[in-house]
Amino acid sequence: MKASRQRGLLRLKGFIEKRKNLIRKKLKAFDLTQENLAHILGHKSKTHMFELMNGIKPFTLGDPVASNCLLGIKMNELVPAFLSFERVIKMKTAISELNKKHLFKKLSMAACI
Repeated sequence: MKASRQRGLLRLKGFIEKRKNLIRKKLKAFDLTQENLAHILGHKSKTHMFELMNGIKPFTLGDPVASNCLLGIKMNELVPAFLSFERVIKMKTAISELNKKHLFKKLSMAACI
């Protein structure tokens, strides 16, 4: 399990790095700064925008939608489409408690980090 979790964390890090670089590239193309984007998205500080872009804080639901509309970045490039290892464990526990074992097939480890 430890190796699986480490692979997941590397996958997430890679996703965040790719997203950050993509956002920076789009900001440059539109002659915007991170501070400009923070202001447009309604965030109070460039520090908060830095934390979002670096994965320190998660995006709110509206941030990726607004970034998609404004910068033309695809949603799957803004929001990871995989679950954390911890989330998968919690879901599997709940599935077992509900005796709905047929759902285990739906919850493949490929969908988690």
